[in-house]
Amino acid sequence: GGAGIGLGQVGAAGLAVISENPALQSKVFIFVGMVESIAIYGIVMMFIILGQ
Repeated sequence: GGAGIGLGQVGAAGLAVISENPALQSKVFIFVGMVESIAIYGIVMMFIILGQ
């Protein structure tokens, strides 16, 4: 869903940034991790809701 779309957009933009300035690689990975955390929170909430 939304997290996958966000990850695709952040990943594409991140690769463009890294190709222009490789020194920013660690900062790009931080943003990718932030988008990944949204997907993980969604999975956790699914298990909480299904567990009720």
